[in-house]
Amino acid sequence: MAVGEQVGFAVGDEQDEQIFIAAMGKVLPYVQKVIEDHRQNPQDDIVNSFVTGEVQGRQLNDVEISKLIIAMMLAGHGTTTAALSNTVLRLAQDQELQAYLRAHPDRIPDALEESLRVDTPQQTLSRKCVVDTEIGGHKISAGDFVLTSYGSANVDPRRFPNPEKFDIDRKDKAHLAFGFGLHACLGQHFARMNMRLTLEELFARTSSFSVNGTVKRRSFPVLSVDEMPLLLEPVAIPNAG
Repeated sequence: MAVGEQVGFAVGDEQDEQIFIAAMGKVLPYVQKVIEDHRQNPQDDIVNSFVTGEVQGRQLNDVEISKLIIAMMLAGHGTTTAALSNTVLRLAQDQELQAYLRAHPDRIPDALEESLRVDTPQQTLSRKCVVDTEIGGHKISAGDFVLTSYGSANVDPRRFPNPEKFDIDRKDKAHLAFGFGLHACLGQHFARMNMRLTLEELFARTSSFSVNGTVKRRSFPVLSVDEMPLLLEPVAIPNAG
């Protein structure tokens, strides 16, 4: 397993992995200082819960605490950026939908949920099976690793009728873009707020926006936009004269 994937970081290729390793060389000493500071000066925050908390009767060691802190730092950065870029790309390519949301800003949350479902940013993650399990007639033994595909589940026709259709009126919004159960994203509400506010600000500062060049996109393990040239039409300013 790649170094980045061990802490939940979506590594796209070998170059990304090397960048990640170099970055961790600088971040890990800082994280260790944070852990030591919280041991000496307890604080009312999530890091303190890592330092003092217990799992099955034992306290976490420094490696485990470091991985949790790094996961908290990174988990919502790349995926939230990917989710927002996917939504902006869709709106840039669909002027009718963009115009509708400009006229009905109260529907932005519905559009965001549908974007998260259809263009799920975190397409897949590996998980370790802890007990013998059978899913769909396939047996999975305890200790086996499985690759969960959130992107595939979110377009499963057994759950979402006409799943490929982008429909902001869709009633079923129980997608898996933010995981599920014990693995549900802690920052999902913050991510939704970030995306909503960014779109509202983009709408406020432009009269329209559209793709103006070649879009470069990656699809695995994170679906995201790497390059997206946009033509931004400014808001018309009333003639003061």
